[in-house]
Amino acid sequence: MNNSEKVLAVIIPTTRGIKAVPTIHSALLQAGFKKIYLVITGKSTSDSYFVDKCRREISGNLFFVKSADKEKILPGEARNDGLNFVDQELSETDYILFLDDDIIIPNNYGEKLRDFLEEQNICAVMGRLVSYPNTFWSKIIDYSNFWWLQLKNNTPDLGWLGTGATLLPRFHIKRVRFKEDAAVNEDVMFFSEISKLNQKTLGICAEVDCEHHHNRSSLFLLISYQFTNGKNGPIFHYKEGLNLIKGLKNIVSLYCTATSKNAEYLKKHQLLKCGVFFSFVIFEMGIQFGSLKNKLKAKKTRN
Repeated sequence: MNNSEKVLAVIIPTTRGIKAVPTIHSALLQAGFKKIYLVITGKSTSDSYFVDKCRREISGNLFFVKSADKEKILPGEARNDGLNFVDQELSETDYILFLDDDIIIPNNYGEKLRDFLEEQNICAVMGRLVSYPNTFWSKIIDYSNFWWLQLKNNTPDLGWLGTGATLLPRFHIKRVRFKEDAAVNEDVMFFSEISKLNQKTLGICAEVDCEHHHNRSSLFLLISYQFTNGKNGPIFHYKEGLNLIKGLKNIVSLYCTATSKNAEYLKKHQLLKCGVFFSFVIFEMGIQFGSLKNKLKAKKTRN
């Protein structure tokens, strides 16, 4: 079977309702596949206005998979709902594209990633991330959180990756699933497990871009976003609670790695470079707060 005969399933977890429609449109317009299935999961699947609007205005193989009836559905659970639906109902699927609801992809995105993945014999791949709106604070968020997605060169040997707009062969997933109780970094943990299981690396294809319409384009939103990520990310927390020395080392390590990988660009944008450092400081404050909170909670439980 040649590549144009392959089937693609796109899984989009969303809480944004009709604001996610541009993402859905971009997913269904992918070229180079025999068939495209779009699986929408998450809280918005219970929004009848959103569902009806999509069914009226979007032609294609569109499926809405409702999650368990509860107040909060984390991204890991929503993506697992999509994976389970693909396994049970869309067994002809060859490739799965995980697509966040604030990312818009060009028509050749899936095709480019599929070809890159097969040429490099890697496990999963994502394109470069471009920040929208293209403002100072939104750039800082993307550079400090997704610095590896700003690289100008193809990178087929990453050790970790997030979902964003990431493609992988369905058979690489097997029975691996996302951690459902993790508020952040459930995607990093998922792809790390995929990589170990298949004994292949993860990669970035710098030949194709995706647009990240995250709308966090102010100082307040940057501080809120970074602090929350640090606080809610158990993968970052310190078992001993507050640890300022380890925190300082963490800031310096993250900053040096991120800036060295994008040295050519950031050399010409010194103010952005300072903003990235500030962003890592806020992130570390969240980590320290989360670590302290966990320590106090554990102490209270023992008592």
